[in-house]
Amino acid sequence: MNEYDPRELPQCLSSSRIVPDLRLGKYTDWALGLSPQSLQTLLWAIGIFGTNYNELQALGVQPNPRFAPQLGSEGRSRLALEVIAGIQAGEDASGLCSNTFPDPSFAFQDQFKESLTGPLLSWTVDLDETQFYSLLWNVGEYAARVDQAQPPDFDGPGLLVSKMRVALGIVANVYHLSFINTLGSD
Repeated sequence: MNEYDPRELPQCLSSSRIVPDLRLGKYTDWALGLSPQSLQTLLWAIGIFGTNYNELQALGVQPNPRFAPQLGSEGRSRLALEVIAGIQAGEDASGLCSNTFPDPSFAFQDQFKESLTGPLLSWTVDLDETQFYSLLWNVGEYAARVDQAQPPDFDGPGLLVSKMRVALGIVANVYHLSFINTLGSD
């Protein structure tokens, strides 16, 4: 088993000032177990989800996620997905996040940004620290509540919905694997 390396996520960041906040966050501490490859996979899956979620809205379809019956706090999970899709579309996260960083810099260092190419990752290049923190918090808020094998269903055309569901399955898997990596790291 790979041992948790607390330097993995920070090596992707332009500044380490969000790391203490990630460590203390109920829905963000899992992110400290992300390797650069896992982070890239997470951002790619969010790119797929957000692109298709926002395309549904552009078509005039309200996605209306429907969660498995055993899910608690469905409203919170629904809001987390809306925030994730909004950040992917470039929305400002400062009003959505309890942790805002004065004069936020870009979230990622240049070397990591160079690996974020292609249409499903290009949205990440200009993420700032507040958006990135909010994104991770909302991924935690959503993924902590869902069964990885049962992402929500959505209203809309089948192909777009299928892409969104597969992407959310990947998001939940990355979260759960990263969470496992952080166990016993203290």
